[in-house]
Amino acid sequence: MNSPQSNLEWAALAADVLAGEQSAVQRMSDVLSALAYKYYRRAGLSHHDAEDLAQEVVIRVITHLRQFDGRNFVGWAFEILRTVLAGYYRQRKRQVPTLPLFDSDWEIATQGPAHNGLLTETEHAALEEAIQRLQEKDRRLVESQTGYQKASFKQMARELEITEGNARQRYYRAKEEIEATLRHDPRMKVWIAHH
Repeated sequence: MNSPQSNLEWAALAADVLAGEQSAVQRMSDVLSALAYKYYRRAGLSHHDAEDLAQEVVIRVITHLRQFDGRNFVGWAFEILRTVLAGYYRQRKRQVPTLPLFDSDWEIATQGPAHNGLLTETEHAALEEAIQRLQEKDRRLVESQTGYQKASFKQMARELEITEGNARQRYYRAKEEIEATLRHDPRMKVWIAHH
């Protein structure tokens, strides 16, 4: 089943679900379930756990759909998806893994398992070293966007005493700097092959 591609398409589908159209409910359930399942598998969960959590996401999204503000459905739904995953790890008293720094949630969910989606210990060490080389404000911005508990740029701008626009600009430049560093690091050859 094709996934809606734009926020307008998602918003229209959400409106149809809220209007009680059963075909829209089924389509949203199918698409969200598939995206969440791929995302969770790429995060390293078993087939069974990924299926269970994907169904939980579908239920949460549909039952909380009235809270959707009509703008960025993907961002809103993925916030629920990340919250469900963080809860899964908290219940098991395990650390939430770090997903690839350079992939958006959408890319993680739609690309499927590439190198299991998780960095190896060696790759993670290379990434950490690259992050530590950044200026302090840039490092804090990058760290605030890694993993599942992401801070808003507005919040980070306040903390760093810069404008929100400057926070975004510094973050994207720092990300490019890290990526350039990692492309020359022999420890990242598997990661490079997938990017």
